[in-house]
Amino acid sequence: MSPWPQLSWGGRRWVVVDPTRTRRAVEEGARQAAWLFVVVGTLGLANDILLAGTFGDGALFAVALDTLNIAIGITSRCVPWSRCPPRTVLVLPTLALANLSVNIINGFLPSSTQGIWLVLVFVWIGQWEPPRTSIAMGPVAVTAYSVPFLFGTPVSPSAISAIAIGVPVAVLIGETIARKESATQLAQVGQRDALALLAAANLTDDLTGLGNRRQANALLDSMQHGDALAVLDLDRFKEVNDRLGHQLGDQVLQALGSYLRGAVRSADGVARFGGEEFVVVLRSAGGSAADAVSRLLAGWRATGPVTTLSAGLAEHEAGQTYDVTFANADAALYQAKRDGRDQLVIHELGSSDSSHDHAS
Repeated sequence: MSPWPQLSWGGRRWVVVDPTRTRRAVEEGARQAAWLFVVVGTLGLANDILLAGTFGDGALFAVALDTLNIAIGITSRCVPWSRCPPRTVLVLPTLALANLSVNIINGFLPSSTQGIWLVLVFVWIGQWEPPRTSIAMGPVAVTAYSVPFLFGTPVSPSAISAIAIGVPVAVLIGETIARKESATQLAQVGQRDALALLAAANLTDDLTGLGNRRQANALLDSMQHGDALAVLDLDRFKEVNDRLGHQLGDQVLQALGSYLRGAVRSADGVARFGGEEFVVVLRSAGGSAADAVSRLLAGWRATGPVTTLSAGLAEHEAGQTYDVTFANADAALYQAKRDGRDQLVIHELGSSDSSHDHAS
């Protein structure tokens, strides 16, 4: 995955990605690079001390260089890379290429293995950096191979091949991996978006755009002590359908859905419970719940609708199941219908909690 914040390359376009994930990718990439420095330094020390058996012929400097690699790795583990600009992490492959150059100058690295370390650097770049970063790092690699010539390193056919063939191949490998990683991330983003849309569709009422019965049940189940539940019902909606037709009835439901989406607080929840009945869960509403629901009814009335709304309101008590709270609000709604409709009735503690099949 690409560590660049906000963007990821996907073929011919950039797509937005999760910044949290990109920060995590920066940390993961830097952590891997740190371990590579430690491993390379440790292997180098083993070769310098155990195999060479002597500190002569520049071996002391080789030990110092490998110890420096280990120190770079340990230090890299402690750097808060996610807080730095994304390009900052490119200091690690730059240091690796500089290390490669110093090893070539001092003859510590056989020409047969130089290409391996070069490819390793660009594999890391391809895995953790966005496309075109390998291309941008190509001149740095050329410089790393060219600088030794200034210090008297013989210009051999293998050295020329490393620049003319090895660097382009390493860049190509890095770029291929980077594009593969970006394409994979793009597919993951698309899959995640598709799953999110599917999940939303499973919880959305097609007609009103509000939550459906499944979402209504989830809202009821999520109620906490201090929340309030309002059950809303369109007045004489059956008469609207019979007199004006179901198409106009659907338009009324659509208009109500649009109204409720804009009138209910973002912290609260609203869903179509079924037919012309809706539930509104008012979070931590306290004594303001009645005023909030009264404003909902008045606001709907002010739109000049074909039919008005009645509402029943009940507070959710600690240790009480949502079924009881719903029954209380539904009983209050039934009372609002009996009292003339287009009004709010609040359930009073101690009153009958029996639910009724209220008239429309």
